[in-house]
Amino acid sequence: TVPYSVSEIGWFAFADCKSLAVVKVSPSVESIGYGAFEGCPHLTVIAPADSYAAAYAQSFAIPHKEN
Repeated sequence: TVPYSVSEIGWFAFADCKSLAVVKVSPSVESIGYGAFEGCPHLTVIAPADSYAAAYAQSFAIPHKEN
């Protein structure tokens, strides 16, 4: 879970976390760096539908569920 105190996820923050299955991203996140979830083949992003994280997931074809 990325808490409300976080507004940015840095470049390659979770890159190559091959067993990472779910990341719950708070709506406070307004920026996700390049390659943040690269190499995470089983990842699903959980975030509000109108959030930056949801748009990011959609633009990179990462499965997304609303919370």
